[in-house]
Amino acid sequence: IYRARGSSDYFFAMAKDMGQGYNANLEMLSRGANEYKNLRKIKQPLKGMLYSSLGVLSFLILLAAIWFGFRLARELSAPILALVAGTQRIARGDLSVRLSDTSADELGALIRSFNTMAEDLEESRRTIVDANSRLEEQNLRIAGHSSYIETVLDNVASGVISFDQEGVINTANRSAALILDMDAAHMVGRPVTEILPAPPGSDIEREARQHSRKNQKDRWRYDV
Repeated sequence: IYRARGSSDYFFAMAKDMGQGYNANLEMLSRGANEYKNLRKIKQPLKGMLYSSLGVLSFLILLAAIWFGFRLARELSAPILALVAGTQRIARGDLSVRLSDTSADELGALIRSFNTMAEDLEESRRTIVDANSRLEEQNLRIAGHSSYIETVLDNVASGVISFDQEGVINTANRSAALILDMDAAHMVGRPVTEILPAPPGSDIEREARQHSRKNQKDRWRYDV
């Protein structure tokens, strides 16, 4: 539109053909502008929803990490706690304790070593108990035999005194105590040379040692 020269009431209008697609393009631009305005209106709600989704996702990831950490700690600490409990039971004398673990890692090897140690200790204790039982039976038989011999010696008329290689009296029967006019309990533990008088040139202890070295199976006798 142009104003006519020299006149303020007349104008010239000029138009140019924009082609057949101009109106369609104009409508497309108009729709795009409206959609952009609508998007600007919902921008903040969308941003809030996005931040909320990210927050929930982060919280879930944090919970999963905490749960995994607790589970891993429990899997690592459970065998160690079982070892501590098993060690305490062994310290209290319970050697039948065994731990079960099928893992192939270092903890599994440690538990298998613990079970092997417990089995060895139990077997050793069983062997010791059996040996002690046999030893007690032998001691009882020896004690019974000694009691029988003492009973026999107390009822014989001859005086009998036994002493060890050092010449210290071990036993003395009743007849020996009557013959020597001494208490039998008082003679035990004293050197035989203090109790039995030896003839001149004789040594009871020396003679007994020589006889023991030459004839270990035969009895040696000394008459007073």
